[in-house]
Amino acid sequence: RIGPKEGSEDIPMIVSRPTTDVLNIRPAGGYLATPGSPRPGDEETQPAFNPLHFCQMLDFLYRDTTPFEVGERIEYGGIIVEILAVSEDGRADDVSFSFDVDLEHPSLVWLQWDEGVYKPFELPAVGETTVVPAARVPWW
Repeated sequence: RIGPKEGSEDIPMIVSRPTTDVLNIRPAGGYLATPGSPRPGDEETQPAFNPLHFCQMLDFLYRDTTPFEVGERIEYGGIIVEILAVSEDGRADDVSFSFDVDLEHPSLVWLQWDEGVYKPFELPAVGETTVVPAARVPWW
């Protein structure tokens, strides 16, 4: 499996819901890690070859390396994505997703990856926060 060394902490996502139509998502360690960077907490034991590096390199097929800026907004298909915080190297740290419908709208399906399958994800109540454990992806 891809992930931290045995016994270290997983890297969760903090999901909060400020209003009926908005989710804020903050993964520990931020989004879009630079190629070759270890998971937070694994800096001392990062192997020379790690399948995570392959995933990090794939990011560059779909985006350039232009740093994000706080307040930057991207509108697409009924969602507005807003950058709430960035890391020192310009990666998104905290992102807000504003939908044009309430999050319980029947057109939306909320799932999370858990032990190799998608399972229903229970949205936090308005004003609440939940922690989603790190997703583990089996490679072999």
